[in-house]
Amino acid sequence: MTMSLFTVPVPAPADVDPDFGLARFTEVLGRARNDNGLIDPELTTPALLDELLGATRRGALTALTDLALLEAEFPRVEPEGAPAGWMRSWGYLTALLTTRLSQTVADLDAMGALHRAGQHRAAWPVLSQAMITAWRGWRVSIDPGDEPRDEARRSSRAWLKLMAAAELLPDPVTIGPHDFEIGHSEAPVTGPETMLAPTEHIPAGGAEVLRAVQAGWSLAHTYVPGAMQAGPDAVLLAANRATDMDSESTAVVQRHLAAELLSIAVPYAAETGAEFFELRDLHGPDPAGPSQEAIDELFAKYGRPVE
Repeated sequence: MTMSLFTVPVPAPADVDPDFGLARFTEVLGRARNDNGLIDPELTTPALLDELLGATRRGALTALTDLALLEAEFPRVEPEGAPAGWMRSWGYLTALLTTRLSQTVADLDAMGALHRAGQHRAAWPVLSQAMITAWRGWRVSIDPGDEPRDEARRSSRAWLKLMAAAELLPDPVTIGPHDFEIGHSEAPVTGPETMLAPTEHIPAGGAEVLRAVQAGWSLAHTYVPGAMQAGPDAVLLAANRATDMDSESTAVVQRHLAAELLSIAVPYAAETGAEFFELRDLHGPDPAGPSQEAIDELFAKYGRPVE
């Protein structure tokens, strides 16, 4: 198994929460909510965002990584009459969901680093990438036929482009796609407009979050400071106004949107992962394994999480 898909070390089974880390994440998120139960932008501090990301890593992401590894090493028996093909297998769906959550967390980590550096304008593209990644994760179980197939095509095409570019380097490096991706680049790939179009399947509140992130991304690319419009003598008046891209007000909006993204993506991933795990019990791993000894050896091989 290629562990480069994931950023979290594999835990021992006893360390995985039965609810895929949802309780610990919800506890931290609760400190960002006001009396009405809504996320309060003023409470979503950089420190709290870091806590949310930490709870996501130690909870849902760790549990999903564990499940993805079990699926790869000990594939479950597919139910009789299930559609054939690895792109509809439990292992692929689990790995896809795990990868998208991992990438969302990495993007929001980068946004936090930009905040600490005071680069709030630069944080918009990173937040936008987190939005797109989270959206693609949400869609994994919406259309288990077409969406996973489209993800495979995207990955295969990206590898082929990288291979072609690498061949033009002065000292080329030989690379190639993973063998499971070969042959899946022939059909059109869904465009980003379709990918981000709100549907009746989007999680509650998701459409508003997507629109707000998109609006911020667009503003970051088109914004002209008002002080500059007023002339050079007015530049000193522009310090940290609420309408400046690098103002604290903008930073609060970004952190608020990051928390909203996590508040949708993490419960979705945790609940889907828990459902996948329950279905694993129903359909069972392959009768050839695993034994408890094999499981112990597996986790010893890949290590334990580092807090």
